[in-house]
Amino acid sequence: MNNVINMSNKYGLRDLGVETPIISKVLTLEVIPATKRTADFLQCRPGTPLYHVLRLRYKNNELISLEDAYYLKDVVPYLDEKICQKAIYAFIIEHYNLEIISGDEYSQVHVLSEQEASLTGLPAGTPAMCIEEVDYLKNEQPFNYSKTLYLKPKLTFYYHVRNHLH
Repeated sequence: MNNVINMSNKYGLRDLGVETPIISKVLTLEVIPATKRTADFLQCRPGTPLYHVLRLRYKNNELISLEDAYYLKDVVPYLDEKICQKAIYAFIIEHYNLEIISGDEYSQVHVLSEQEASLTGLPAGTPAMCIEEVDYLKNEQPFNYSKTLYLKPKLTFYYHVRNHLH
């Protein structure tokens, strides 16, 4: 199926980029101190250095998403714009030999704010699927918190679930 993202694994947009790569336009790449909110998600102290990456993701020049992500700099010591234009997780796995094993994801219907509309070029109030997630390493340490607004029409999110209530 076209336009399907398998949310049961941590591949994210890689599923959409099999035939045509996903390209990112980096809007922000900076090192910032963790706020109380990001520190709570990442189980670190406020003020801990984080990479903040804000980017638009495209496939075939069509806007797919707006991603606002934070990475613990202690875990991901280096990112640059070239890395952030492609798949950040692929870089992290290859260069830092990290095992990303799980994540907590929260999905909600969202409408674009004035600021999000300005970044995406879409009208304020445009509906989007919002997924907030925290991703964990093999040792259960959270290292990434992100909020992604999926904006592509007719995008399907697939989840495989198991019933553990035998």
